[in-house]
Amino acid sequence: MIQDAMRKHKRLMLGILLVLIIGPFVLWGGSFGYGSDPSMVEGGGAVAVVGDTPISAELYRRDLQMQRQQMAQFGGQPPSPEQMLRDGTAMRVLDILVGRELLASQAKSGDYQFDREYLVEKIKEWPAFQDEAGNFDAKRWNEVVRQRQNWNVFYEQERLDTAYQLVVQRAAASARVLDEDIRKQFEEQNTSYELKYVAVAPKIEPSEEQIKETYDQNTEAYALPEKRKAEFVAFSLVPPMPQLANDLVTRARGGEDFGKLATENSTAPSKDKGGDLDWLTEGPVVSPHRKPLFALQKGQVSDPAYGPNGYYIYKVEDERTDPTTNAREVKAREILVSAVLSEEEYKAAQDKAKQLQEKAKSNGDLRAAALEAGLEVQTTGQFSIESLNIENLPDSDARQFRSRLATVALNEVAEPLEAQRNIYVAKVIELEAAVPQPLEAVREKVVQDTIARIGGSPEYRKQTEDLARSILESAKSLQDVVTQHPELNAIIETIPSFTTKTYDFQKGPMWNPRDVLETAKTKEPGAFFGPITDFMGKTYFVELVSKTPPDEKAWAEQWPKEEKALREQALMQEQRRRLDDYVAYLREDLVAKGHYQIDTAAFNRALGIEQETPAEAAPESTAPVDAAAPATEGAATDAAAAPAPAEPAPATAESTPAPSEPAAAPAETPAPAQ
Repeated sequence: MIQDAMRKHKRLMLGILLVLIIGPFVLWGGSFGYGSDPSMVEGGGAVAVVGDTPISAELYRRDLQMQRQQMAQFGGQPPSPEQMLRDGTAMRVLDILVGRELLASQAKSGDYQFDREYLVEKIKEWPAFQDEAGNFDAKRWNEVVRQRQNWNVFYEQERLDTAYQLVVQRAAASARVLDEDIRKQFEEQNTSYELKYVAVAPKIEPSEEQIKETYDQNTEAYALPEKRKAEFVAFSLVPPMPQLANDLVTRARGGEDFGKLATENSTAPSKDKGGDLDWLTEGPVVSPHRKPLFALQKGQVSDPAYGPNGYYIYKVEDERTDPTTNAREVKAREILVSAVLSEEEYKAAQDKAKQLQEKAKSNGDLRAAALEAGLEVQTTGQFSIESLNIENLPDSDARQFRSRLATVALNEVAEPLEAQRNIYVAKVIELEAAVPQPLEAVREKVVQDTIARIGGSPEYRKQTEDLARSILESAKSLQDVVTQHPELNAIIETIPSFTTKTYDFQKGPMWNPRDVLETAKTKEPGAFFGPITDFMGKTYFVELVSKTPPDEKAWAEQWPKEEKALREQALMQEQRRRLDDYVAYLREDLVAKGHYQIDTAAFNRALGIEQETPAEAAPESTAPVDAAAPATEGAATDAAAAPAPAEPAPATAESTPAPSEPAAAPAETPAPAQ
């Protein structure tokens, strides 16, 4: 159950929060005018019609699934259709598609024209005509040119894509940010707050019937999972460690300034801060490449540890004990030395793995196929879908390995599976079936799940809302809440001082800190406010203990480092607001003319529910617009870089571009970046 996953892995909720914030922008990728593709409309009808253009149910389902998968990647289960409808995600996805089509219609009707040479140069930037290093590949270009394609189609696609970018750019062109606004944003982001809170959670005491209902509906979920044993061959994806990594360790241990080494040599985003990672706590789940960090004592420097994108070096500069949790915290810095396999090495590993898998699958004997190829076969211990560690496998590869083999039958050779450190060819050699568990053996978990289920019900939410309204009318402080409602067994908790950038979900509720501080910044210490609802649907009341703006040292040291990034971020946000306003204007104009309709039945079917969509959900738009979309093959992705219209091109395009020189010899492919 999703509640259970969130309880166990609270830090993963930060990832889910980020998906909720940035997910809509990601969905703005796609082809120009894609909603009008008749073949997609035939696949299930249209969920909406924008002017004369249908937004197909198939396209809507695809983008909705992308959003669900993004949320699931951060440790939770994919949200249900009902949840996506309730939290507004379902409507935001549709809003994005509608907004994209509105902008595309402006590009179509604007009669933007560009001269032929410009379009040819833009088409040469399409991925189809780039080599692995992202450079123009004359050989690929010439092959297409010799095929005598209908280049009018290419020209028109590029014309529309570029016109789209111009529409976006012009809609956002008036965006401006003032110096005083940037300074105010810096002050808000670096003002620290200390809060106290109480949770408003009426006690839930599930009946035996409710407990049994939960168990009966999820019997398989409470069974002991299947256990497998596998033999495997591993093809390494770990690149050689650059000598620079060892040199940096030696220099850091020799006394050189670690922050300066990070700034000059690291490729991690933290390099601009001298590799500063701030204060960190070792959570229940730690990435393998981060484990050496928490093994260090104050002042120590780690050996290089391989992880995503290269080799990591850490230094612990200070340590302390959290007064609330008694957990050890370390103030650390990192250096990332980039290291990646070349395209040739990576492809060679893939090819070897595929050849071995095909050979083993054909004769059913992985060991024999590996012996013939001179490869080592290893054997795992027993593992299940829940195993965090698997014998003879790196911890970093365990999750992908167990997940991919979870559906592989006994004696079956799986398709090659790629993990972080290796590509695996594996065969399941032992399989123990799942073992159903009686209710009494799993009662504690079933009771927890039942409480979570009841806690998420509309009836319980209404009970909590009614209680919160009552508290708001009668209580003036957190102590009033505790005193007036002893049945809640409420405890006043304290959140250590934090800013919008440093809020730790392990030390406070799973709420959006920006929303909380948006209210807190208008209050004075001692103020009582709420109710506030978190991502889990839990309700809280809050007291502001202290509010401390950045001091002179922060303005002198941090402001110069953060000003540029704050200005760029503020400008981007303002551009999106301008684009939002423009799309809202276009939408309102269509609605007023009766040219925008949502098919509620088709919307519900595509979402996967049968209930009626609330009337207020359509056609209002709440989704932000990404100024850099849509990004089709060959389309520019930076609105600010879109060119001004050139002189009008001829109305027809019969000619085929000449082969790029030299036609006889392919352009040299540069060596892969190290």
